[in-house]
Amino acid sequence: MTPPPRPPAEDDGTEFAEWYRREFPDLLLFAHRLGARWHEAFDLAQEACAKAFPRWPEIGKPRAYVRVAIRNAYFKKGQGVRESELGEAGTDTVSPGDQELLRVEFQDQERAIFAAIRHLPPVQREIMAWTIDGYTPAEIAELLDKSPPAVRVNLFKARATLRIALAGMGGEDG
Repeated sequence: MTPPPRPPAEDDGTEFAEWYRREFPDLLLFAHRLGARWHEAFDLAQEACAKAFPRWPEIGKPRAYVRVAIRNAYFKKGQGVRESELGEAGTDTVSPGDQELLRVEFQDQERAIFAAIRHLPPVQREIMAWTIDGYTPAEIAELLDKSPPAVRVNLFKARATLRIALAGMGGEDG
């Protein structure tokens, strides 16, 4: 068994621990938006954080770094391309213990939005996950080594698809 990673000698790990407590729920949501089931999202986020911890002092943009690690691990495992395995997104339940860990309660509307996002094609789903986490198309393009126009086109298509899928949810007409 491999020993857990240790912080560099000059760091007691406090900064990372604070960041981890603050960001972990959002990392889970990011992985889930990519298409991972909750238990997979937890594993992806944990693995990405474990890999980031020993390199913490050298990581300039930890939010982006860990999300890229989650994204790469998710697609490397081939999870992002097996649309048929997603099934009915609303059936991806969270156990009571996981629910406490996540500290997230979804309302019906939020569940419908997650379900609609999970049914997007993988590239559009990924662009939406980054966008929801506050990244601009230019930032997404840089992080994913894609062209900004390609990111904008996929974001446009994803939004259009989501608008149609969520049209009956009772928002304002306009």
